[in-house]
Amino acid sequence: MQQDDFGSDELTKRISDAWHNIRATWSQHKPIVHLLISINDLFMKYVEVFYKLSKETNIESSPAAFLARAYGCYLAAVRISSSGQIAEAFVMFRACIENALYGYYINKRPEQGDIWVKRHQSKEAEKLVRKNFSIGAILIFLAEQEPKVGPWIKDMYDKSIDYGAHPNVYSIGLNLRYIENERKDVMDIFNNDAYILKCCLLANVRFGLGCLSVFRLIYPEELRTRGVPEELKSLFNRLDELSQKINDE
Repeated sequence: MQQDDFGSDELTKRISDAWHNIRATWSQHKPIVHLLISINDLFMKYVEVFYKLSKETNIESSPAAFLARAYGCYLAAVRISSSGQIAEAFVMFRACIENALYGYYINKRPEQGDIWVKRHQSKEAEKLVRKNFSIGAILIFLAEQEPKVGPWIKDMYDKSIDYGAHPNVYSIGLNLRYIENERKDVMDIFNNDAYILKCCLLANVRFGLGCLSVFRLIYPEELRTRGVPEELKSLFNRLDELSQKINDE
């Protein structure tokens, strides 16, 4: 395909529409966008700490590796949610949290890392990973170890399932649009409802902060010396202020 041909077929038209929506979102919702940028900056601070301290034999099961995957999901989520692909964004929100949970679980139980990296060596190894890495069980483990964080993360994870990570009624309904003069519902790929878009962007903030809150439990002292707890608190306060403002509109 020649560069000039971009937009001449349905696929590249959709991609072009997504990019147009992203630019419009970032122009119209700057307070939330600035908060997303601040979370991205905090991810970068985590990266510096984690890559310095993660010296495990198996890089695949190191905290730094899971942080990198979680950040990749966060970046994808920002792009997708900004385009108006609401349900699809929740798929990335879920993946972001799952990577944080795996990183935390293996860090606290290193023997599980040995099991995890051998997943593809045999059918038996795959079954063992499936048995030992149930998200439900990991969420229970997190709640037992960190009762202030665990229940909140579980609720967040459950909401990701409800709103798009699995096919559910909410994930379908979010992109339904009623055409009054035709008296019928249509399914939009890109949701342009301003309120729903704001809520999705705020969810992007919450999941980003939730992910960082789990990773903070891995190297708490090192992150404390970098001022991370204070930054997280400030970001949560900004989230609360924006949420209240949107609810009052």
